Amino acid sequence: MAKKGKMLFAAWSCHNQNYFAYQTWDTPLRALFDKVISFDPQEYTYKFNKDKMNEDFIKLVQKEKPDYLLLWLIYDEFYPETLFSIKKVSPNTKVINFCGDDDAQFYDYSALNSFFVDYSLISHKEFVKPYKNKAFFSVGTNTKQFKPLGLEKQYDVTFIGTPKTDRAEFVSYLMNKGVKIRVFGAGWEQYPQFKKIYGGFLDKEGYTRVINQSKINLCFNKNYLGTTHVIQKFFEINACKSFMLTEHCEGYSDLFKLGKELVMFKDSKELYEKVIYYLKNEKEREEIAERAYNKIIEKYSSESELRMIFKEIEKLGEKIPSKKLPLVKDKLKYLSRKDLSKIKELKNILKDYTYVSFNTSGESLPYRELFQVAAMKMFNKEISCCDSYLYSKGLGDYLVLYSNLAFKTLNSKDFAKSINLDQLVVKKEFFLSNINKFVSFSKGMPIDILNKNNTAFVTRPFVRLYKAPSIPYPIVKKILWPKYEENLRAYVYKKDPLILSYFISILFNYLLGNRLVLENINEKMITKIKRNKIISSLQKLF
Repeated sequence: MAKKGKMLFAAWSCHNQNYFAYQTWDTPLRALFDKVISFDPQEYTYKFNKDKMNEDFIKLVQKEKPDYLLLWLIYDEFYPETLFSIKKVSPNTKVINFCGDDDAQFYDYSALNSFFVDYSLISHKEFVKPYKNKAFFSVGTNTKQFKPLGLEKQYDVTFIGTPKTDRAEFVSYLMNKGVKIRVFGAGWEQYPQFKKIYGGFLDKEGYTRVINQSKINLCFNKNYLGTTHVIQKFFEINACKSFMLTEHCEGYSDLFKLGKELVMFKDSKELYEKVIYYLKNEKEREEIAERAYNKIIEKYSSESELRMIFKEIEKLGEKIPSKKLPLVKDKLKYLSRKDLSKIKELKNILKDYTYVSFNTSGESLPYRELFQVAAMKMFNKEISCCDSYLYSKGLGDYLVLYSNLAFKTLNSKDFAKSINLDQLVVKKEFFLSNINKFVSFSKGMPIDILNKNNTAFVTRPFVRLYKAPSIPYPIVKKILWPKYEENLRAYVYKKDPLILSYFISILFNYLLGNRLVLENINEKMITKIKRNKIISSLQKLF
């Protein structure tokens, strides 16, 4: 494919040189297209606010009318209205989205992006066919950044990344066995036991340098749910022609030859044994690294991979057929508390409807019906449950509560209390069969009817609630996203004096009994103070 066309690159954090989006795509895209315009939703939101970001993004699409738009949708940074408007203001733009977490996000998030995405880039082969749009397997790494530097090996064993899931346990095990290991990245400073081996946060040059300087690089693959999956670090390390031990994951063995280009471990004991073996057997270690590097150059560099993908997209045709959205609003009936009190009349009230939802204590947001009904149809479920915003007049949407995360991480009692009736859409027959339960839910009883067999979760906030769930903060904090931080960042960046009134609103909410925001701020401040004390101690130590 000759270098041509215009690309709008609008991936989360795509202006941050130390993050995935920039490191993976910026240089390769500029090698493939005549013009690349980048728009960073994260940077723009933090500087201004989400509304302004969405407004200016769609204006940019309308002005530039790019041939391609590459997105990396993280959550709800773009409103559905914004994403649906792309084709209205630029009909011929081909919209591509990357999702690297289909093992955790396909059913509740990625699959539903097909409404406004023409093509998907994914890193889990098993999900290529289930996508409604054309999906391309994509794991390429930027070999212009991640490359052999010919540096002397200074470290026996290193790990670069955060101490999430069981990583700290693996590191502790090796330390206790006497292995000379170093760790780098955010979060380790909070663990006093690792202060002697912590090397700090690395910028993009430092990241590549440490990989090159390590005899053995560790790659831990578990996601936040504790499941191993294919991650970009695997390809970045191999692209540096540096040896790696990676946590066992079937996805890698489909791409690299086990024992020849790939070495994996399943537990701490096997990790330790292989660390000792490969520290002693340098020649074998370097040969494996060489073969893995050659495989990256041959098949998995970002530029060559993207070149092939865009070449195939060109073959598929210049224009993408417009998507016809299903009409669902006229098939869905919202029931109020008053409606739910008329049990004998409900069957007649619902006779012309297919789906039921509720309007008892919140507000439904645009496109809610479309997404939740689509999720039920896609996965043949009787219930759909979306995420929710918590809202107050002074703070606006100040927190997001994740429903699917709550289902996966909370016990059944706390989960039942974390869900509001207004988050649900259900098939009419299911509602009528369980009518007494739904009436009890409208009166405040915990919603204990959702399970993995009957519920399709939608990981987007389509409901605005005015009251927080009746579960304590230590439990709520596991399932929330602090949206109020966006507003605070924007106030600080613009030096807006309204920040004072925002803090007054936080305090006022606290006095009225809504303590979530202040408790979240307090926890973050305490954590930061502790972190600063540890960093200060590390600085004195070194």
